[in-house]
Amino acid sequence: MIYAFIRSFIGGFGRALMDFYIANSLVINGLLLGYALIVFISHRNYFLALERIIVELGLIKEGEKNKLIRKVNSSDYTGLQWDKVRKGIWFPFISEPKKWTFRFCTTHYIKSEFSLEKINQFIKDPGK
Repeated sequence: MIYAFIRSFIGGFGRALMDFYIANSLVINGLLLGYALIVFISHRNYFLALERIIVELGLIKEGEKNKLIRKVNSSDYTGLQWDKVRKGIWFPFISEPKKWTFRFCTTHYIKSEFSLEKINQFIKDPGK
C-alpha cells in the first residue's frame, strides 16, 4: 500500500529512476562505497604526507607524536626532499581534509599543496 502511494507521487520519471535503482542497486551502492573508501584513504594520505614532511624537516623523529617545537623557516623548506616524501606514500591518490575530490599524488602536487605557510599553520593548530 505504501509502495503504491509513493509510486503515485513520484511521477513517470521517478518511477523509471526508482526501477533502475532497484534493478542495479548492488552496482550503484558498490560504486558509491568504493568512491567513499578512496576518498577516506586519500584523506589519510594527506596527513601521512604532512607527517613525512615534518619528519624530513627534523621537527620530530619517526614515531614520535606531539613534539613540534618550532616553526619551519624558508631555508629548511627549500632544502626539503619532495621525492622522498612522495615515496613514503603508498596509495596513488591524495585529498585535502573535508573535500570529496581526490587527485593523483605526484611530487609536483605535494609541493604545491604543502606551502610553507600551510605547514606552519598545521604546526600552530594541529587540530584543524
